Amino acid sequence: MWTRQPPRHRPSAIVLLTPDDFQAQQSPSDLKAHADRLGAALCGQISINPSSGFEARRQVSEDGEISYLVHIRHLRFMAQILPDCSWWNPQTRTRAHAARTGA
Repeated sequence: MWTRQPPRHRPSAIVLLTPDDFQAQQSPSDLKAHADRLGAALCGQISINPSSGFEARRQVSEDGEISYLVHIRHLRFMAQILPDCSWWNPQTRTRAHAARTGA
């Protein structure tokens, strides 16, 4: 799920993004050659939810070889949009408006 702000607790709903969430004034430089074919470019950050946990146990075999057994608890991820580098193609807004209005 994409959220505008990092949630402080487990989110209860998905936040739908709008063109206003995309605040970059131009497409990212590495996408400029294709900008006319893009609806938007989103920058984001994905992290592990604080409720997730890891536990690692060290194991030593009879011949002295060391290994680790890792258990992951409640693995969940959160995603956050980075508005300052996320770009919305203004022509996309026009096409979306045309689709809604029939114009």
